[in-house]
Amino acid sequence: SPHATDLIRRMVVKDPDARLGCRDFRELEEHPFFGIPFAGAYARPAPVRTLEEMCIRQIGRRWKEKFEDIAVPFASAATAAKSLRHEALQKLQRIADVYELVGGKADE
Repeated sequence: SPHATDLIRRMVVKDPDARLGCRDFRELEEHPFFGIPFAGAYARPAPVRTLEEMCIRQIGRRWKEKFEDIAVPFASAATAAKSLRHEALQKLQRIADVYELVGGKADE
C-alpha cells in the first residue's frame, strides 16, 4: 500500500536523526499507515479474524500448488471479459494478494 511504502521509506534512512519518529514518537503514531489511536491500545483486545479472512489466508497459502494454474488465467480472463461479479473478482484479487504476502508460508 502507499502508506506502508511511505512508512518504510521514512524509517529506513541511514541518518538516524532523519528517521520518522526520531524527534517525537507522535510522528510515528500519527502516520496514516497505522490508522488507530495509540492511547490505551494495550488494553484493547486483539482483532478477531472473520471466517472469510481465515479461509482466504488458507487458500492464499496453498494458492500456487492448488490453484495458480487454473485460477490466475481464469481470473485474468474473467476480469478482461467482466464475466464475474465485482465481489467475486475482489475475492480472487484478495486471495492473490494474500498468496503474494505470505508466499505459501504458514502463519507464525
